[in-house]
Amino acid sequence: MLLLAGMAHGDKPPMINMHIVDAPNPTKQQIEAHRRILVSPTVNTPEPFEGFGGFCGWPKICKLDNGDLFVAFCAGYWHYSPPTPLDQYETAEYVEYLTDKHPWLKDWHCPTGGQMMWIRSTDQGKTWSRPEAFPIVHGATGITDVVQLSNGTMVAVALIEVFRSLRFNPPREPVAFATAAAGRLPMQQVFFTSTDNGHTWKVASIIIGPFLFMTTSHDFAEAPDGSLLMLTAAVPLPGGSNWEPFETERFVGVLMRSRDHTATWEIVSIISHEDFSVEEGAIAFMPDGSIGFASRPTSSWFQSFDNGKSWSSPKRIHEGSGKIPRFDAWKKGDFVVLPDGTAVLLTCGSPGGHGQVMYSRDSGRTWIKPGRDRGFQFDPIAYYPDACVLDDGTIFAVGDHQGFKNRFGHYGAEVTAMRFRIRSAEEGDGIELLPIGGGPPDRAGVSASEAAPRKQPNAPTETLSQVRPRARDAACCGTVPTIRTRGVPTLGHTPSDHAQPPRSDDDARGLQVWAVGLPQNLHVQPRGPGPPPASSAGRSPLSREK
Repeated sequence: MLLLAGMAHGDKPPMINMHIVDAPNPTKQQIEAHRRILVSPTVNTPEPFEGFGGFCGWPKICKLDNGDLFVAFCAGYWHYSPPTPLDQYETAEYVEYLTDKHPWLKDWHCPTGGQMMWIRSTDQGKTWSRPEAFPIVHGATGITDVVQLSNGTMVAVALIEVFRSLRFNPPREPVAFATAAAGRLPMQQVFFTSTDNGHTWKVASIIIGPFLFMTTSHDFAEAPDGSLLMLTAAVPLPGGSNWEPFETERFVGVLMRSRDHTATWEIVSIISHEDFSVEEGAIAFMPDGSIGFASRPTSSWFQSFDNGKSWSSPKRIHEGSGKIPRFDAWKKGDFVVLPDGTAVLLTCGSPGGHGQVMYSRDSGRTWIKPGRDRGFQFDPIAYYPDACVLDDGTIFAVGDHQGFKNRFGHYGAEVTAMRFRIRSAEEGDGIELLPIGGGPPDRAGVSASEAAPRKQPNAPTETLSQVRPRARDAACCGTVPTIRTRGVPTLGHTPSDHAQPPRSDDDARGLQVWAVGLPQNLHVQPRGPGPPPASSAGRSPLSREK
């Protein structure tokens, strides 16, 4: 059974319980003394490839069983780094919009698009390895989450993100829409696995959909039974003037589960609301056995007591002005649980800014914050923060700072790192920044946008000539580029589970649950003969031929 949780149309989610404490944020001097830059256009720079523009962002961190810290990131040329030419992979309307805002994109040449890369530290973040690449899958430009399961297997996921613009006002007439969508939709998600602590990776599976438009919002959690949960988001229907009343696209949360290391997936539940989008959540199991997440853009908190089959009605973590809290009051961050059971949410967004953190000592019922509309700020430049918990119970958080010119291109980004702890109630609550690795930070606080370029070990002394004038190709939807996959999913059904979770009266207020008769299992055919190249920097069999 597929469960869809929501509220009646027109309802405004109530506020969650908050405990506001008078605890100051770290000072600018403290932040700059503790911040590290892990990779950037001037620090530990990836080996440049054709079209690399100095963008090193969207980091995801995982602490491994052997104690290593593993960080995946996107090396590209812009905030979104698809293959070029853009008009082979996006609609003419969207390309015109992008190139009007960023004229340099018209002639940027990056045939592979951004590349998925990783670094690791074996000394709690003091030093980091040179960047290495995941297998190249055409159209997949950034790892959107990475996890190590209890059996040691690592799993990473990325969205094959070409043709994302088809969700913005495509033609509504059936034949025209079918022509535009043929060979392009549904969007695909690719999963990588590693059995050697992330030193080598292979493409394990690709699933198509399960909805037309998937997003780069992914977050893993291992369930008590050993299965892998993944919270993602989708746009079920396009938006735009052709698709009234959906003037803007609406996102819904999607919880999926795999019991066989990504070979097959089932949809556990869809989490939605009539009046606003639900996306960019991060999930974790809390001490009481429940799982929860907060979502963009409203900061609405959802909680499940039956492993994600059904969800409580939403409650907002951040207070905002207007009908619903202002747009982007909450963006993707992370959700971790400390050894003492403290649940910690990281996020970014207005009005609290980047690098926010708040926490709960009662499994998500009450959230401790410095204000009703914001969390504690551990680093004001840590956009889309991600985190792991170290053995001593402290938090190691990464984020990115993006949008600056650099020696490679127009839109650089750098991966930031910060270590901090949650203070106890007896100490007055709040957060305390700590040295990374337990000692004085090296080059602490130096931002690539502020530092003078310097030669890095193994880095080239000259930059590539990335920008090449070239004629515009035919607009998207004229031809259909081939994206190679290893089979199309087949669909099946699994028995329904009618178990009901325990709910308080407050949780049940306004909650509506619908049973939806859709197939649940998404089976991926086995990969063809021949493994991906042994080198993690090699091309996958799924790579588009040049």
